[in-house]
Amino acid sequence: MNAIWVRKTVGLAALAACLVAVSALAQMGGGQMGGGGMGMPNQGNFPQTPGNPMPAPGQQPPGMNMPGQQNLMNSMTNQDFLRDISQNAEIETTMSQLAWTNSSNENIQVLAQHVIAGHQKLASEISDAAARHNLSLPDRLPGSARKDEKKMKSLTARNFDGAYLKRLHHYVQKDQNSAKQALSSADTPDMRQLAMEIQSQAEDISKQMEDVSKAENISLK
Repeated sequence: MNAIWVRKTVGLAALAACLVAVSALAQMGGGQMGGGGMGMPNQGNFPQTPGNPMPAPGQQPPGMNMPGQQNLMNSMTNQDFLRDISQNAEIETTMSQLAWTNSSNENIQVLAQHVIAGHQKLASEISDAAARHNLSLPDRLPGSARKDEKKMKSLTARNFDGAYLKRLHHYVQKDQNSAKQALSSADTPDMRQLAMEIQSQAEDISKQMEDVSKAENISLK
């Protein structure tokens, strides 16, 4: 009888310990326990804290971008694209006209002619694209470009050549960036085609600038 009583006592003690453990786990589970059973974990395993609450079903988790949100932030509108390339083309043409008349360096003059001819070819395409999309183009150079032009007019010889190459390099890089953004966000075939032409022309001018830079030992930066 004593042995039977001991076994029953030990069994009841073990059962009581299990019940205590289950109760403790239920309390520790907090938001993940409910109704006496295991609940669903936080969506995406994000920790649930006062500053980072668990998102509701279908809600975007904190700190996560919705699909396409990053592309939207980096996109360029048709108006932005046409404005940028139109302004840059006018600035590059104005500087190149100065280089053609003010520089005595044959390599600089050949580069300037190439830039002028290239922009004349694309000028009508830019104007036509603006008309098709009912968009306006800038009618004057920005203040910074007018200051650059005034400064370049005061320079001569190698100082002028160096300033021309550096400023031309700066604006051609802007052309490349604008074309790259437009290719990823343009919503019509004609805009994508124009972006490809701008990109191709910018790459061509960049190559010629690098050749002149090496031949004349003038840095582009």
